[in-house]
Amino acid sequence: MTVLFIVAVHSSIMSSNPEIDSIQSSDGVPYDARRTPSTVTLDVESHSVHTKLEQRDGFPVHHLYVRCEEINERCLPLDANPRRPSRTSQVRAMQDTLQDYPEDFVKKNNGMAMLCGQVDYSDNGSGEVTLTFEENEGICNGGHTYFAMKTTGFELDENAVVHIEAIQIPDTVVGDERKEEIVGIARARNNNNRLERRSEANYLGYYDIFKDTLKKEDMVSWYEGDSDAHSDAIDAVHFIRLLKSWDVFTYYHPLYCEHCDNHQSPATAKASVHNSWCEQMEKSNLSDETKPLRYLVPLSNDLLELRDMVAYSLKQDDLGPGFRRSSLFQEQWKDSSRDLHCGDYDDEVGNKLAPTMEVLFNGLFRSNIWTMHGEHGEIKYSGWFTDPKELWNNKKRNVLESLANDFQDFDADPKVFIRASSPYDNQLFTLGYGQEPPQPKYVYDVESGDKYEKIDDKKEATHWLDKTDGTGIVSLEVDVPSESDPVYKGIN
Repeated sequence: MTVLFIVAVHSSIMSSNPEIDSIQSSDGVPYDARRTPSTVTLDVESHSVHTKLEQRDGFPVHHLYVRCEEINERCLPLDANPRRPSRTSQVRAMQDTLQDYPEDFVKKNNGMAMLCGQVDYSDNGSGEVTLTFEENEGICNGGHTYFAMKTTGFELDENAVVHIEAIQIPDTVVGDERKEEIVGIARARNNNNRLERRSEANYLGYYDIFKDTLKKEDMVSWYEGDSDAHSDAIDAVHFIRLLKSWDVFTYYHPLYCEHCDNHQSPATAKASVHNSWCEQMEKSNLSDETKPLRYLVPLSNDLLELRDMVAYSLKQDDLGPGFRRSSLFQEQWKDSSRDLHCGDYDDEVGNKLAPTMEVLFNGLFRSNIWTMHGEHGEIKYSGWFTDPKELWNNKKRNVLESLANDFQDFDADPKVFIRASSPYDNQLFTLGYGQEPPQPKYVYDVESGDKYEKIDDKKEATHWLDKTDGTGIVSLEVDVPSESDPVYKGIN
């Protein structure tokens, strides 16, 4: 039997309860969920509690059997589950059971596991249980079961019952420790359908510094089933991998890491780069250390725009005689295309690159990155020595010719090519022997994200760059530069 999903008219849209939100599944189906913090009282068919688990470092566990129609009416929060559900075959099977064999639902369904702050049983024997949910709590496993009940499109039978395991987190577990406990339990409970690390990272707020910076936050899918992500979004794991290829203190840079390796590693090791970054984020949260790659956060918008620029250039630009006849272009990009959405390339069309190729190209801009430390050793400013777009336009032919030759040298084998070291040795920005680097064209304040452009007309300038003692950007209203100091203008 086929179950219809009702999406045009839905009770969540009509809800006037301030504790109820209308949310969407990963495939765009609206349904109701309870906000946190909040409290809900349920009529239960049966309940029991196990508290001696605390003697084994466990939390009190409550087992409730509740009618599905009660859940549908009262609603539960989903904040503890980093993954959003979707219309899977399992969901359809649940709904078939709810409609045709409601009395069998409790036997055939795994139920739901919830995390909450307090579970109170009624003293009057009414069978009521009151659940109190703190922020970030709610269903941690069984989101698809809840989704199946909320989107049936038919009235639930009173014989349909679901098992709820309510895990009570003591109020002595607070702050980051509480969030870590929640995500750890959610990870373990979702082990049959492995919870992705990016969903955990998103739940823990690791990506917030990027979300606060990106002009088009939806161009990254931050977690599994991210319904707010654009259809052409890259996932957060790839985003971090691209950003890591710009780490001037890990991979080769003519000033900051002259003897370091090239960026082959982030191209060929997808998950490990992201997992390592997550581990460093966890350590920094516990020790108040600087967040990993924090100095590159202001360049996040540039990253997405340059990614689109390369795709556009490969498809649209004059790349010199013979490049589009090369085996590299013919085998990798000839018949590929994707829509572009960032910066100057919004609404344009470019070639679609494999993720490994995107990391390869992205890392070519690393040598152009400029940084400046503050007086306490932290990176206070970052930016670009020269305009990265102009740099690409000036150097793209030489770089692409070199990559095409490398591809041919490796017998046009893409696996051998991407795993070889030489393609990653190309650099867009280079310095001659003994040559001093230029004053940075663009400067970002790492903390505020404010951007400044170096200009020649001092009458238009609003700031100048003081490179002594880590001072950095100085307003002209505060101090006056010398003739040799570069001047800047604040830009959006």
